[in-house]
Amino acid sequence: SVNEMMYAESETYNTAYEDKLQHREQEAEHARSEVSNLKEQLYSMHGEATNAYYNLKKEFESQCQEIIELKAKICVFEQENKTYRADSKEKGEKVERLLIEKEERTKKHLKEIEDLKLLHAQEMFILKKTQKTLK
Repeated sequence: SVNEMMYAESETYNTAYEDKLQHREQEAEHARSEVSNLKEQLYSMHGEATNAYYNLKKEFESQCQEIIELKAKICVFEQENKTYRADSKEKGEKVERLLIEKEERTKKHLKEIEDLKLLHAQEMFILKKTQKTLK
């Protein structure tokens, strides 16, 4: 009968529609699951990126502190170097003065020795002349 045929067609249509609907629901569930997985991956990547950022920030701050400390050491070394150079120059000049003074004293002493030798020679000459006269 026509009613039975229409009913059968209607049932076929309903079954196809339900199958299609069920297939769409599975696709939607799959898409929701994929979105959920992607969200988890995104949160995980965000967490890793945040950790990496803070680790880099800590490392950067540590290196900045190290640079500050090295600059301070360099300032100390530069000051010590200036002091050393000034002391070294002063000591060099003092040694030079002492060497000049030593040379002058040596010349003075050599002159005194020559004068004494000359005086001694004169005294010996006078003494010999006196001895000859006394004999």
